[in-house]
Amino acid sequence: MKRLIQILSILVGCIFLLSGYAKAADAAYFSYILQRSGGISLAMLAPAIIMGEILLGLMLVFRIRQRLMAWLGIAMTFILTIGFAYMHAYRGMFTCGCFGHLDMLNLPLRGTIVRNSITILLLLLVALKGQRAEPSIASWRWILIGIGAVIGSFATGLTFAKSDALRVQETDDTAFALADSPMGRWISTSQDSTYLVFFMASECDRCYNSIGNVQLYKQENRVDSIICLAVGDENTDMDVPFAYTCYPLDTLLQLTDDIPTIFLVRHDSVVLTRHGGVLAPRLLLSTFYY
Repeated sequence: MKRLIQILSILVGCIFLLSGYAKAADAAYFSYILQRSGGISLAMLAPAIIMGEILLGLMLVFRIRQRLMAWLGIAMTFILTIGFAYMHAYRGMFTCGCFGHLDMLNLPLRGTIVRNSITILLLLLVALKGQRAEPSIASWRWILIGIGAVIGSFATGLTFAKSDALRVQETDDTAFALADSPMGRWISTSQDSTYLVFFMASECDRCYNSIGNVQLYKQENRVDSIICLAVGDENTDMDVPFAYTCYPLDTLLQLTDDIPTIFLVRHDSVVLTRHGGVLAPRLLLSTFYY
């Protein structure tokens, strides 16, 4: 039984390490997933979550304070699972980004719940049957843990520096008429309707990650229609769930040099502009209109 618990500790520790290091390889991507559903404050937690996973994984692999680490792992896994379920139901989060860009491991909600439930059961076995605090721990274990933590923190800091959470993102509620804007030549609107105009590019990862939030504006009846203007030409082919019209980059730069950008159009006027990222409608519109 003791050997089985040691194996489970190492196995679960490796899962935490894989998850943590995969996210550390592009912490900006993970922070953006958090930001688009929970705002800047949630995105700023990305480094702490990543380093928490890495440290937990290292401690479990080297079997240091097994029971305590297992209970902490249970708490973290449970909180992240509940958080993902809530964000999926109410904020349009379709992927938790649990394993960074390892898409084959980023399961949909049901798969994530099953996987995390199994992880919690394994951690529970370690928590109940694992080693208590050792009277002395070999120094080489601490050295390896320190090296692993330094590598993780360096990668996290390096990639998080590119995060949208650290960029200046502006929400401008200065209204202007479509007729006074170049956009008035590109789209056709009705004065009685509300539109969300979404600027994107075919090779922009942040744009594709924003599509779930863009759809929410229509699904929650915040707008009557979504208009997508994309950088490209007649040969551009994008896998998006709404119609789009392509324009050369120089044309779209007449209105904004930040992609993705959204414009809320009401009564033939742009009443709200959001540069640098697409927030869920509850986060954005409640501040200004609802």
